[in-house]
Amino acid sequence: MTIKLFILAVLFVISGGVAFSEYFKNHKFISFLATAIAIIATFYLFQDIYDDLKRSSPQPPIVSEVTEPEGDSYDDLKQPSSSTQPPRVSEVIPPEGDSSPLEKVDRRLPTKMAKGDFAAYFQPKQDLFETTAAFQVRRHQLLQQFNDEVKQRNLDYQAGVLHLTDYNADTQLFVVNLYWQADWIKPFFGELQSKGVLKIGVKEAKQIYNEGREKPLFITANLNDNQVEIQGVMVEKGQAYSLLSYRYIDHGNGTVTDTRTGLIWLKNANCFGRQDWETAQQSAANLASGQCGLRDGSKRSMWRLPSQEEWEEMIDEKYVDRENYSQPTLSNAAGTGPWQEGDTFSGVQTNYYWSSTPYAADADYAWSVYFGNGDVNYDDKTYTVFVWPLRGGQ
Repeated sequence: MTIKLFILAVLFVISGGVAFSEYFKNHKFISFLATAIAIIATFYLFQDIYDDLKRSSPQPPIVSEVTEPEGDSYDDLKQPSSSTQPPRVSEVIPPEGDSSPLEKVDRRLPTKMAKGDFAAYFQPKQDLFETTAAFQVRRHQLLQQFNDEVKQRNLDYQAGVLHLTDYNADTQLFVVNLYWQADWIKPFFGELQSKGVLKIGVKEAKQIYNEGREKPLFITANLNDNQVEIQGVMVEKGQAYSLLSYRYIDHGNGTVTDTRTGLIWLKNANCFGRQDWETAQQSAANLASGQCGLRDGSKRSMWRLPSQEEWEEMIDEKYVDRENYSQPTLSNAAGTGPWQEGDTFSGVQTNYYWSSTPYAADADYAWSVYFGNGDVNYDDKTYTVFVWPLRGGQ
């Protein structure tokens, strides 16, 4: 019992005694005042007892409120950003469990995918009082700043995910699948290739592969003739590995593009079988979408036979089977090994194919290519050999 409680109790007893005393019975004012004092003393007495009991009971610990930092949350990141002013990002969550084949699913890393405005890098505006020369210098500097962030492996600048697939130790080339996922990439650069090749030494390649087959995919950008040109890159351990173009790109519509020449080939290399030269010319010219597996919207007169020079550019003599001549002298889609059935092209014959080029010394002959060893020869136009049309070029 505190001193305050003791004084209130004494006051209550005295005032109560006065209020009910026979001595003060005829002194109504004093009795009224004593009663009021007793009531007030009673109120404060019980109030103080209640507060004392409350203080003596056990209380839960006080937990300070945790305040979330302003801006986007960067939880569960594989690597923190080094940028002091990162673009706005969103979290990408990887799918649970084992996935389907790579070509059929969207492969993701639990990293940030930038949604920020990169126009300041790729499409800056020239100031009113800025000379063209000064503007060009500033554009180069902006792209250099972008490339520096990429080389630091800043995930705020990640363009997608790269998946390592096959490695050829002889050529030291990795074949990779590319998944361009960042929202900012298409507005600037449109559709990009879904496959590529990386040149990496055997020792480094093994280490990189063992550390995980999925890697952040970046681009570097440079200014060439006033146009921004980009290069896909993988950044590992401070080293930027540039992506090389896939040799052949299958568009899934019956056509295949040779990235070295820009020519578009018919995917089916044995749609017409053997024909003489004149018939082969007509078959190629009459080819259109809806025939030979084509779904590309092409029309008649768009297709033709390859020229002698175009055949020579396609032949890859590294893959000549000099013992049996049973392997077409054609590389696979990646350009890393010999062609095999089902790899981009179908029905490729280890045999002769017509070219569109007549033999200048004799009008009855035309040039052809033998796919068994890559030799280009001239044959009588009445002979029947295989037909493989293309379009574009010339």
